[in-house]
Amino acid sequence: MPAPLIAVEGVTKSYGTVRAVDDVSLNIEGGEFFALLGPSGCGKTTLMRMIAGFETPDAGRILLDGRDLAGDPPNRRPINMMFQSYALFPHMSVEKNIAFPLRRQGMGSADVAQRVADMLRLVQLQGLGARRPDQLSGGQKARVALARALAGRPRLLLLDEPLSALDRKLREETRFELAQVQRELGVAFLVVTHDQDEAMAMAQRVAVMRAGRIEQLGAPRAVYERPASRWLAAFLGDANLIDGVVEGSMPQGAGPVAVRAGETLLSASVDADAAPLQAGQAVSVAIRAERIGLSVDPPTQDNIFCGEVRDIAYLGGSSVYRIACDGDVTVRAARLESADAAPLRRGDRVFISWPSAAARVLAR
Repeated sequence: MPAPLIAVEGVTKSYGTVRAVDDVSLNIEGGEFFALLGPSGCGKTTLMRMIAGFETPDAGRILLDGRDLAGDPPNRRPINMMFQSYALFPHMSVEKNIAFPLRRQGMGSADVAQRVADMLRLVQLQGLGARRPDQLSGGQKARVALARALAGRPRLLLLDEPLSALDRKLREETRFELAQVQRELGVAFLVVTHDQDEAMAMAQRVAVMRAGRIEQLGAPRAVYERPASRWLAAFLGDANLIDGVVEGSMPQGAGPVAVRAGETLLSASVDADAAPLQAGQAVSVAIRAERIGLSVDPPTQDNIFCGEVRDIAYLGGSSVYRIACDGDVTVRAARLESADAAPLRRGDRVFISWPSAAARVLAR
């Protein structure tokens, strides 16, 4: 098998008594869009800076095509970075900003002009090459920074919170543009972000970090729908977490399991490769807010409960309901399951329900 583009092997980095990155290993394949996702202080930026060469690991190795990068300064690595602040030169035009690193590399004037024109077409900024950064919108500045970072044709592009300065609508539009550019060029992208939507929408694989370690790594759908821990289920999206105990012993990979939470008996599922569960074992049941059905009439599901509407947040395409039902349960629904039902109000009695397959059993 060919070596991955980037192999991080047992990398550790400490600052004094704080271990920012703790024995992390992962691979990034050529042409892959990879995301490091996690809360502030989890170590994702430190890991990215070590890949770029701005920081040196205390232990472990970082390899490119199987070759150890130890000792290679940032300017000798086929890696470039798009900074969070964009770092555009305010006194230079768009064209000169993109051309700057190419001229530093000694590229001839004709080749520079052709490469700049190619980059402007790639990021759809034709006709704006003579403008200065202060004459551009936020989204246009982001595209100039991207064009400059890609102009040198790096093997890997690092993006540090690339869309954090943009408003919500522009972030959503720019996500698709970034993904399209990445697919068109075939350059590997590593994006570092705390924005879940950003990572899930753009990346082919996501590594979720917590306290310097990787909590889970996989495709966005797998990480979201099959979280490996209670913390991860709570961190990604809107999840209801119900603590309880296993009602009966269950061998590995046996399917649905009964969990007792106080006086309530729930039916939930486990992954085929999960460890065996024992009667009385403390677990949590995680149910995504959008997987819970909401109706004014009794439904037919595995888990059916009656409750009272405590709060409603209207979000346009959907609404978020807080239902008081042996504790608060959050439900995200586009509309009531009964299409002709009147809009819900606080204090209304409703039924919530979900199939066993929608609820995951997680160890505590």
